[in-house]
Amino acid sequence: MISRHLPGFLGGLSGDQVTSLLEELAGEALRPDGPGGIVQLTAPDMVPVPQAYRRADGLSLWRRHGAEVYTTHEMLDAEARLLHAAAQTGAPAIEPERAAAALGADRTRIEARLWRDHAQPGAPDGANAAPGGRAASAEKQRAWLTTRRRPPTAS
Repeated sequence: MISRHLPGFLGGLSGDQVTSLLEELAGEALRPDGPGGIVQLTAPDMVPVPQAYRRADGLSLWRRHGAEVYTTHEMLDAEARLLHAAAQTGAPAIEPERAAAALGADRTRIEARLWRDHAQPGAPDGANAAPGGRAASAEKQRAWLTTRRRPPTAS
């Protein structure tokens, strides 16, 4: 990403010199007390990794190259504000039946549609569909919506 912001010609630097420059700039940008306020979220290795199991760049062979996750203090602050706002109670609300009536449908149909539209492929325990990909029956969907348990599976 840094290389996109550099000019196309760097005064005749060799490829190795350009690589070294990019690594130096990236290191400066990712420095915890650096100008970007970067925070590394990737956990460090749990146990020391012997040199024989490290790449030339010093990273463990068991860590996928480029898998480090970073963020900024500003992003963490924004997420904290969102989590705090989401935890607040007392916001105006409408009963589900009244909301469904305003939409011209019944609650069960709306919730079944939402459940179907937001089903996650590959969910464990057949949470979205029966073995073979069959959807759960309308009765089972209604039962799940009524009891608020995990999504049903067809039998």
